[in-house]
Amino acid sequence: MAIVIPQETSHLQRVETLHTSGRIPLELTQFDASPHQTPDPASDNFILCLALRGTVRAGFQFGDGWRRAIVPPGTFMPITPPDTLGEFVIDAPHRHLMLTLPRLAVRPDGRDFKDFGPLHAAPFQDKLAAQICLTLWQEAKSSVTDDLFVDCLREALVSALVRRATVRPLSTRTSPTFSVALWSRIEQEIEAHLAEPLTIAMLATSAGMRETRFLQAFKAQTGLAPYQYVLRKRIERARNLLLGSTLGLAEIALASGFSDQAHMTSSLSRHIGQTPGAIRRGGRRH
Repeated sequence: MAIVIPQETSHLQRVETLHTSGRIPLELTQFDASPHQTPDPASDNFILCLALRGTVRAGFQFGDGWRRAIVPPGTFMPITPPDTLGEFVIDAPHRHLMLTLPRLAVRPDGRDFKDFGPLHAAPFQDKLAAQICLTLWQEAKSSVTDDLFVDCLREALVSALVRRATVRPLSTRTSPTFSVALWSRIEQEIEAHLAEPLTIAMLATSAGMRETRFLQAFKAQTGLAPYQYVLRKRIERARNLLLGSTLGLAEIALASGFSDQAHMTSSLSRHIGQTPGAIRRGGRRH
């Protein structure tokens, strides 16, 4: 999964930072951003970043080599540990909510907790933790706050993260996976037939797998269902054709696998926040 490192120096379009009340105040920042490569400076805090809008391909490192993953909305980026210089590369427009969690706030069982283990190594989903972060944001925006409520939310967030960090999967030994060669063949199959109707049965057959095991392996490989992955590829092709060809919008829609121009327009607007016309005009200005 190649990630192109953008060259932009200013990638933030909208930034709003709020602070909660409570015994240990928390800082929350919601921002919209374009594709970027950003260092994550070392601090005394844990940094949580919840994806709110825009599925992206992300690369990240905390001094131990680059790792990559697809990050859809509702997913937390890997938690940046205290005293650690990190770096992130994100390949598409997105909206994130970043929460600064002081080390002092993370004290389960009366001891100083310094490591969330696997939550530093890969993106993760936790509906309870995500809902708590969103509630903290709304509480910070409110003109009337309740310190006890905020403190309870903070403690609940820490508990949810500790639980997520210590939960072990029931079993991973029987989970189906793709070899490098097989995944390459699947990607080629998708690209070759992107302008045509694609079905799970077709892809599973090309991989020589039953549909159920193919779906399990596909989700493990990409973090996405096949239809989400194919839609992303269609959006990428449409964007590339808009920027690099003189084809009409209806032709680009069909070449990218959309049913018509309206379908392409609604998909681009919903997933990357731009219409085909805006993408093409933006490309002409550069």
